Order: sequence, then C-alpha cells, then structure tokens
Amino acid sequence: MDRTHDAIYNVTSQDRVEMYPPEWMEGVPSSATASVYDGERSLDDAADFEPTVTVDALSVTVDAASGSNQTDPKKLSYAASTNAVVIGRHYLVENVDTQRELVTPIRVVTNDYLVAEDDLRYVYASGSGSTLKGLRLSFPIDATWAGTESNILNPKTPPYKVVWGYTVDSIVRRHYTYLRLVRQRAKHNITIADITRRWPDAPDQEHRKHRGLALRYAIDDAWGDFRFDVRSEGYEPSQIRDTELIDRIVLTRTMNRLARTGNTPGNRDPELLIAETQKEYEHLFTKVISSLHVGLDEGTEGDATNTPVQRYFFSR
Repeated sequence: MDRTHDAIYNVTSQDRVEMYPPEWMEGVPSSATASVYDGERSLDDAADFEPTVTVDALSVTVDAASGSNQTDPKKLSYAASTNAVVIGRHYLVENVDTQRELVTPIRVVTNDYLVAEDDLRYVYASGSGSTLKGLRLSFPIDATWAGTESNILNPKTPPYKVVWGYTVDSIVRRHYTYLRLVRQRAKHNITIADITRRWPDAPDQEHRKHRGLALRYAIDDAWGDFRFDVRSEGYEPSQIRDTELIDRIVLTRTMNRLARTGNTPGNRDPELLIAETQKEYEHLFTKVISSLHVGLDEGTEGDATNTPVQRYFFSR
C-alpha cells in the first residue's frame, strides 16, 4: 500500500522515497525514473527535481528445495549474492512454472536463507528454475529541495506528486505516489508492550506461527486509520504536535482492530468486545478530541496554535 512520504525540512541523508511496482505479477522492473512536481502544477510544467532511481538489483537462484511442501514453509534458501536481502522489504520469488509470489523477510541469514512473514504458497526446486529478485524502486531526497523553506507547502494544499516511470516485461509503466516536506513527521510510539499492558494475554490469542506479526499489523493498520481520518477532515497528521494524544488514539484503535479479527482476552464475547472498543474509540474521537484545543501547526513556519478541532475522525 502506498503512503504519502514525509520528507523533513533541512535534513540531509534522510529516508529514501520508495515504491514497489503493482505489476509485480508480470515481473520485476528493469529500469526506472522519477520526477517530483508541485501538487498544484501541471505535469507539463518543469519538475521540482528529477532524482536518480535505484532498482533493487538482487537476482539469485533458490539453492535448496523450499516452499509449501517443506517442513518449514516460511524458509526460502538462496545462493550467495553481493546484493543484500533486507528484512522488511518485498521480493519476488518465482519457480520453473512461472508461479510468482511476494515474500517479506522477517529474518535473514546472509547468503543462506530467509524466513518470510507468511508461508510460501508454491514449491521452489533447487536450481536455475527458481529465483529470488528485488522489486524496490527508491531515490534519495534532493538536499537542495529539502533545504528550501518555501517548498514546505501549507498543510491544506495538495502534496507533491512523484511520477514514477519504469519498465516491466518490456512495457513502460507509470505510477504516482505523493510527497510532503514537513518540519516534523507525524509519529506514534505504540508497541506490543503497550498492548499487553492493557490486554495481558493478547500475544496468546494469535497463532504461534504469526510470531507477534498480527499485533504489529494491527498497530500499523490503526496508524493508517488515524492518518486517513485526519486527512479526510482536511488536516495533515504532521500538524498535530501532541504525541501523547496520538498514542492514546492509536492504541484504542489497535485494540478495536484486534477485537474485529477475533483476538479477544480470556472468554470475552467477541461481539461485545468489539462494541466496547468501538465505543471507546468513538468517545476519544468525537468527545474528547473535539472538545480539546490541540496544538496545530497551521502554516509552514513550524509554530503551533490552539485551534478547536471540529471533527478529526470518522466513527467506523
């Protein structure tokens, strides 16, 4: 899922902007370009900057039988490579029958094998017929652009457009993502430990094979809900300075998401728990938050104002 990338004003050597081509079922990208445009300008205008895009060059063979017919269906063995396999990135694995799937490593033994988040769905024989390849396209933030204060857009204006051009299976493709230059990134500090403090047996409610991933997914999805709801009300998450408030909301939403996926403490009735956590979520959103004066950065200078929040969130 694409998310708007927040670049930080006047910071060098920051996170790269990245994208994974949605056409991965057709193969990996062979070349790529990117152009960044002001969100209010036409693509016929000059780009703000045109960075050099790096295509993940990993391409190795599977060097030991792996996949759904093995004792550990999450393990994928691969040959040595000068290009690293990185935990958390997405890769394309393909077998001799041209069956393809995405794998996301949660553990890597360099130049030996990786352990994927999910069970592999297909069978991968050892040899040249089965391969593991990189998909990630990325580029660095232009230091001059990031260091120019006037490039910080008012939060209510459209974000910068990133226009990606790349070739997959000999066909030129185009994809859009979005970018903002901000003084401070929106963030939360919720961890699995925060969940277990409120819900001590939560880790026991997910399947052992998930190894804590279900809880991390719930936190990430709750954070995505928050960002979506804030933007739906015409604000940007980076405008909100009160991280304690953000954490409380994200934690509540996480508990609700866990309940909706059947993760309930003890012998609690799932439907009742869903209703209770939803009620708490709505209370925080529509009662507490709407009645507070929250510190907002309403312009581009980085100063905060006390502005009554009209309605930041939807009741889901």
